[in-house]
Amino acid sequence: MKTVKLAMMSVVVALMLPASMAVGQPDDPPTGERVALAAFAAAERELIRSYFGEHGLPAAGHGEGERGKGAKGLPPGIAKNLARGKPLPPGIAKRGLPGGLVERLPPREGFEYVYIDDRVLLVETGTQIVHDILSDLLL
Repeated sequence: MKTVKLAMMSVVVALMLPASMAVGQPDDPPTGERVALAAFAAAERELIRSYFGEHGLPAAGHGEGERGKGAKGLPPGIAKNLARGKPLPPGIAKRGLPGGLVERLPPREGFEYVYIDDRVLLVETGTQIVHDILSDLLL
């Protein structure tokens, strides 16, 4: 049943792809200007949360599964700089999403989905600017 639900969500996400390029405002734009940012569509958010709810969060430094005990979050200074409208902090350890999830999400030309410290980010490939952050993966 969950597989059918995920498959249906994939279709919904694919149909809503133009809506997934919604315009938002960064929390703290570096230049004080208004910046148009891409954002996760509601269907993408639901699909990502559903996947991690079923499979658990990836363990630090490992593949799929529950997050390992003793895993630490980002240092406070780096976590503060991980924000919409800002580039990824230099040297941050980013990982791709699990293959089973990537297969269900629509491709985003010029963007990549990145997993960092229990968050999924939508990052512009060329500039490494963070366009959206999904932090409440397990509801």
